[in-house]
Amino acid sequence: MTPKATYAREIVYLTAAAIPHSGGESYFFVGVDDFSKFFFTLGLEDSLDDNTFIRVVKKLLDHKEFKAAGNTPFTLVVPFDQSLEGQITKLLPSYGRLVFDQGLVTENATPLVNQAMRKRGQKHP
Repeated sequence: MTPKATYAREIVYLTAAAIPHSGGESYFFVGVDDFSKFFFTLGLEDSLDDNTFIRVVKKLLDHKEFKAAGNTPFTLVVPFDQSLEGQITKLLPSYGRLVFDQGLVTENATPLVNQAMRKRGQKHP
């Protein structure tokens, strides 16, 4: 059963959409709040490597709108390889929890990102 948030920023899914261009692809990263469906825009990156994933988590945690919730407990759901657990956990505050689950990200964030990208003529991977 898919968890559903009962307040803003309780569950945030981190995902990326591929953006093709003449030199290949870049990746537009967003955090999607399960409760409000708000997108935390985290910018474009040129790769999907471990360093990129760590940098994007830092951007989310430093995002003005994300920080606005203060010390409210949250769960960050990521599609990354679980080998990053130690590095990401070190970044999280004591009230943050980390879940690795590609399926939850795909089920809950992908439809919203696809909808937003269709408006721009792109497709989420």
